[in-house]
Amino acid sequence: MINQNEQVNILFILGMVLFLICFGIVASVVSLGMKSAFYRICKQKDFEDSTRDDYFYYFKKQYLGKLILLSVIVMGISIVATLVFVLPLIYVMIPLSFVNVVFAFNPERSVSDILKASFKIGHKKWLLSFALLIVCGFLAEIVGFVMCCVGLLVTVSFTYIPLYIIYKEIIGFENSEDETVSVETLM
Repeated sequence: MINQNEQVNILFILGMVLFLICFGIVASVVSLGMKSAFYRICKQKDFEDSTRDDYFYYFKKQYLGKLILLSVIVMGISIVATLVFVLPLIYVMIPLSFVNVVFAFNPERSVSDILKASFKIGHKKWLLSFALLIVCGFLAEIVGFVMCCVGLLVTVSFTYIPLYIIYKEIIGFENSEDETVSVETLM
């Protein structure tokens, strides 16, 4: 505990701030990479592809730089939206949620193209996405709580599936017969 007579070391404060920033970036990179791999696995299961499930697929050298840059930009947009006021964060959280999905199925695209596409999808289907995320999140929490709170580890992935379905219905995939819109038309 710090007494009134003691001064806080400025180096300690700067060290803690630097640590929190670095930890936030690393956590954001891991989260974005794992969620994107989850969406890739969802597509594989949806199209009955027999390839191996690889949750570390996007941590390969060819994707890691883009993954880090996307994570920093998403974190920056979230911080700015929070600092402006909380209401912009509520709007921005839906398009930022689509960054995982767009990156998962278009890793060859540039960072700006991924962000543009995710914001266009998020803006186009904002209310539907918001309602589905709230309902699915609430249901996953209830079921996870009923399963003695350990069930949250299983039910949390349920909240990510609506974004996959919305992407699949709006954009579609190259190997499906009913492709509705290509990612290029969103740019």
